[in-house]
Amino acid sequence: MYSKFNLFAHSFMKSLLITTSIITLSACAPRMEREFKQGCKASGGTSSFCSCIYDQLEDHYGKETLKKVGEMQQLPPADFQDRMYQYTMNCAKEM
Repeated sequence: MYSKFNLFAHSFMKSLLITTSIITLSACAPRMEREFKQGCKASGGTSSFCSCIYDQLEDHYGKETLKKVGEMQQLPPADFQDRMYQYTMNCAKEM
């Protein structure tokens, strides 16, 4: 059985993945971080929660990879959604 936290985290994660995947694919590199965080906040995340997720994505993939994905010069890495889920859960536990 899922706890209330797990149900919330799962529901939030689905919304976040959809929103941030769209934003990540359509954002220009300098705007990408800001737009990622705006999309995350629109899905119900706090500023610190959204920053936590983005910072971990940037630490893992690097600015250049995220820039290329944002400029549609490269597809998101194959493990992008898995990493997004992992980092969302990590950040949720820290909050």
